[in-house]
Amino acid sequence: MPHPPGFPVYTWVGHLFTLIPIGDIAYRVNLMSAFFGALAIPVVYAIIRSSAQKFEGRFSAGASRFGAIVGSMSLAFSITYWAQAEIAEVYTLNIFIIALMILFSLKWAEERNPKYLYLLSLLFGLSLGIHASNILFAPFFLAFLFLTDRKAMLDMRVLIPAIALFLAVGMIQIVYLYVRAMQVPAYMYSDIRSMNSFLSYITAKEYSAAPFSVSLSSGISMYVEFLAANFSLVGMAIGMAGLALSIKRDLLRSGFYISLFAVNVLYFVRFESGDIADKLVPSFMIFSIFIGLGIWEVLNIILGPLADENDSKKLLIKDNLGKVVLVVLVLIVSAIVPVTSYAAYSQEIDQMRSTELPFFLLDALKEVPANSTILDQWATCEPLKYYQVVHNVNPTVEIVGADPVDWTDRIDERTGKSSVFMVEIDKEVLKKYSEIPVLNMPGVGVLYKIYPGKMSFSAENSAIQNPINKSFDGTVRLLGTNLIQKNGERGFTITYFWQSQEKTPKDLIVYVDLVNENGNPVLEDVHVPIYGIYPTSKWVQGEVLAENYNVRLPSSVKPGNYQVFLMGIWNKEIPGDYERILLGNIEAE
Repeated sequence: MPHPPGFPVYTWVGHLFTLIPIGDIAYRVNLMSAFFGALAIPVVYAIIRSSAQKFEGRFSAGASRFGAIVGSMSLAFSITYWAQAEIAEVYTLNIFIIALMILFSLKWAEERNPKYLYLLSLLFGLSLGIHASNILFAPFFLAFLFLTDRKAMLDMRVLIPAIALFLAVGMIQIVYLYVRAMQVPAYMYSDIRSMNSFLSYITAKEYSAAPFSVSLSSGISMYVEFLAANFSLVGMAIGMAGLALSIKRDLLRSGFYISLFAVNVLYFVRFESGDIADKLVPSFMIFSIFIGLGIWEVLNIILGPLADENDSKKLLIKDNLGKVVLVVLVLIVSAIVPVTSYAAYSQEIDQMRSTELPFFLLDALKEVPANSTILDQWATCEPLKYYQVVHNVNPTVEIVGADPVDWTDRIDERTGKSSVFMVEIDKEVLKKYSEIPVLNMPGVGVLYKIYPGKMSFSAENSAIQNPINKSFDGTVRLLGTNLIQKNGERGFTITYFWQSQEKTPKDLIVYVDLVNENGNPVLEDVHVPIYGIYPTSKWVQGEVLAENYNVRLPSSVKPGNYQVFLMGIWNKEIPGDYERILLGNIEAE
């Protein structure tokens, strides 16, 4: 049961996809987003074709098809929509359902067949279990149907069963959420078994402060940037032309689209959230319809009377050659929108090799002892919970997702009861606690253990396996290291032993490089000695200090033999051609 308000329909459909015997559970649910993201595109094509009034002529029909192709593909390759088609999120399924609802409304307007009202009622009820904000669209769907044919819309023999179907689908979802909560599923965002907590859950009370918390002017400015990023300035111009010209041709249908567009934009651009662009995807879908209609309208204006013709030879008449050139230019300029989006985003959008963070989080979950706690932000804790629940990794570990302002309180509650780990360093936490890394994947992430108060890093009389005795500016000395290769793992542990020779106001920064057999660095880690919490400017003259790192190598490091080098630079200096100190050799399996 995910975060409020529950998303039951998305959960149901997602469960069906987990039964597909391809890849792991995460892959299958991501696949669902790709599936519905692709499936929505021909529905958008059908909407544009239905909205472009039918003419007898071959040219107008061809212009309609071309506009529908460009409009629908402009949505497909827009950066926000394409990105949502790759992750386990509700938005592509939501767009598929909204697009079907629009298409069935148009079909009912054309045919007055009651089956389309029943399908619309069913889909509208289901859509609320995908994204509850869809309820904002209800008045505009009803207004479109009512203004299209008041008598047919108010036929009680059709209206009452349609309303009953909508209410039944909604009630089934609410009952399901309550029953499922009572069963205590493997994952629950929060305990909602009391009636008060359940009502707060399904009404998303937790997010009640988010709407209307951003100024309208700031929101609109942000939206224009989103629109340009998704469709380019060319696409925006075509879409605005399509909006204006379609109003002139069909006020009711265009008003329907504009109202859906406006309510989505005006509500969410004032919404305080980090994923606003995702919530605006319905408006992007509507705008892609206007892009398609804009192309069709412009082509019809250019062709004029010829738009109704079926004889392509008439286009070759000398008097029409100018129009032919204009048509070709419109076709080329229009095609720029999806083509440039594809070219710009096809590499950026490819997440197939983005596996480093999941591997690190899985290693982090394995690293912590049983009955301990991992505390971090929601975005980090959810993947950890996935590995714990789906793959049964360290099931006794408590995983707590919390806002950073609550982190110290959550640590206080657990101090003395369990070991607490975090994946982020936080300044507020460091005021009361020390965060010592226990697992490090350079360039990917670090797992820290939380210790009460300030730690001592004294290392007097320690056995140093690899003496180095390298002095940095006569004030700090690297006494040596202990580097231990881990058998059967892609990693190693390394302990640095430091000594303060003289008091210095400067802080040393160390660059640790992993160098392959050809002498090329393949990985670099940059840190301040003693985990960054006890810099060299605070060291006491003569003290010997030790710091230990448990290193996992990311998959970008290919199997082979490597040398580990260290280079020390003072914080006021610019990295350059400094002496590299060999720390040892390791083998990546």
